[in-house]
Amino acid sequence: MLVPAAITAGVVWIALGELVFIGGLAYSIPGRLGPRVRAAALLFLAYALLHSLWYYRYERFMLMSLPLAALVWAAATRAAFSFLGAKKATSSLLIVTQVAIAASGMYWGNQYSLRHNIALQQDTAYLQFDKIAAAVNTLNSELKSAVLTDLGPHLAYYLDAHTYMDTDHGNYWRRAFPPESTLEDINNLGIGFVVTQETFEEWLEEHKIPPEARHRFKQIESLIDGASIIRYLHNDNHRRPEG
Repeated sequence: MLVPAAITAGVVWIALGELVFIGGLAYSIPGRLGPRVRAAALLFLAYALLHSLWYYRYERFMLMSLPLAALVWAAATRAAFSFLGAKKATSSLLIVTQVAIAASGMYWGNQYSLRHNIALQQDTAYLQFDKIAAAVNTLNSELKSAVLTDLGPHLAYYLDAHTYMDTDHGNYWRRAFPPESTLEDINNLGIGFVVTQETFEEWLEEHKIPPEARHRFKQIESLIDGASIIRYLHNDNHRRPEG
């Protein structure tokens, strides 16, 4: 019961802070909280309006407007408690309220960022990217061949070689080349390893690898659970790029 109660309390405090802020915006626009607060409120609303017209509507871009919002919220909070009466108990409640709202915001912000990170990883959150990359780096220590992967930048971050993406993910990254041109492109780009969530057979089928070329693909067995590491043996007729 303690956890649901704490969660409910956090939501209540955040909702209270939002009400105070929205009320502060409405109260400050006519200039009732002073010219500086009015200017901050108008700038905040202008920035929010411009941001709403941009297709890439992610809340992190609103961080630039937080100082403006903080000024409006602080002025609105002060005005609200002045209206209620500047008593000692009221002042203490003001401090407790501000701490509760800040703590709730930090807690929920952290929870949201964790969920956002898992969502970006799609269904790969259970994988240990550093260990997968370490295995690939060991195999690739001499060749330094490029790597093709459908595990996104979460794996590429740990790899010691140039990495090409084998999937699309909205505004975050684009697929390096279509599956049907895989054989040609991995030769042209000097790709020597593939790291994929799929099984060896599934990857060959999806990427339209012809039967006569499949002998050049070798699966590295039993290295990391949940990820297939495939070694590609280049055709001698294709020259891999240097560096």
